[in-house]
Amino acid sequence: MEDLWSAFLETRDPGIRERLILRYVPLVQRTVERMRIPSSSVMDGDDLFDLGIMGLIQAVDRFDPSKGTFEAYAVRKVRGAVLDGLRKMGWMPRNARHRAKRIEEAISELEGELGRSPSEEEVAERLGVPLKLYRSALEEVRPILMPLRRDEANLEEVLRAPGEDPSESAERGEMEELLMEAIRSLPERHRNVIVLYYYEGLTLKEIGEVLGVSDSRVSQLHSEALLRLRAKMRRYMVTEAI
Repeated sequence: MEDLWSAFLETRDPGIRERLILRYVPLVQRTVERMRIPSSSVMDGDDLFDLGIMGLIQAVDRFDPSKGTFEAYAVRKVRGAVLDGLRKMGWMPRNARHRAKRIEEAISELEGELGRSPSEEEVAERLGVPLKLYRSALEEVRPILMPLRRDEANLEEVLRAPGEDPSESAERGEMEELLMEAIRSLPERHRNVIVLYYYEGLTLKEIGEVLGVSDSRVSQLHSEALLRLRAKMRRYMVTEAI
């Protein structure tokens, strides 16, 4: 692979380009599967895979080896191409973004009223839904909350991935400091998931084994932890601006 990349970066030969694309097709399949986007009447698994291939082709054409590994870069491009395609079709991401925003708003409101992180039960009650349905909603928003491995994106990128940049009014050093403070203020289980996933590099399955819960429960905790962090960071930004 090293020789192939060296030759392609030097010559941009179409034949070598095609060989590189074919070599990374399995990466597309793994990335799309990891996103756990259910098939629908709008798009099925093959459609999602085709979108992912378009992202892979862009990744091969635009890769700059001085900025990191190709695999990490390609996963971001594949995932972005899939989500862009879904947005253009007006499918799940718009609904998921709405749900994610509503959950985040409920968390933020409760934190302001209670002066602490609300429990899951309190958030579900504020949303007017049973706890089981609230947890189901956390699973539904997972695809837009960057369900990536630690080596595919850092936490700051994850928090601003949905489109809004929580660090817009802060310097990088301030952002890191605020983020650490926000992580420390999370409920213990949510904090553990964030630390184990983004800083220790464990998979969701491995985290489930550490915490003694199922993979789906870890997925829910992961989604909720990110929404809690986004709510906290936005509150910090508002406070800083006053």
